[in-house]
Amino acid sequence: MAELKKLSELLSGVSAAEHYSIYRAFKQAIKAGELAAVPTIGTVELQRQKGGPLSVPEFLISGEPDDWLAQVQQRRQQPKSRALKHLVTLEDVQAGRVNFEEAAERYRASLQPKPKRRRRSKDQSDKPTDTAPN
Repeated sequence: MAELKKLSELLSGVSAAEHYSIYRAFKQAIKAGELAAVPTIGTVELQRQKGGPLSVPEFLISGEPDDWLAQVQQRRQQPKSRALKHLVTLEDVQAGRVNFEEAAERYRASLQPKPKRRRRSKDQSDKPTDTAPN
């Protein structure tokens, strides 16, 4: 039988500020089939940034919850995807994974103003009219 670990044991090595976000990722991992867990009797108090603590059921987790937790914490440390749009590191350029000139051109193009669409008044719409001209 696989070794079982409690959710409270998993969260004990994590700062209280991260409890709620890790719990949300935990629930998503269960839905996706990455982890197998069963709720048990008892509750766990999760600290949240806003509002008071949240009581959630205690879970028994099988598989490799410590490895999963390390992956989640590593993903949380990375910048958000919106910040990665033009982000280039010196190591990427030196290794040849990113062409600096192309990246600079994409960034320059993103800084240019976008063309504005002309607004049409209600009486100048492209819809055909039902009435015949006089």
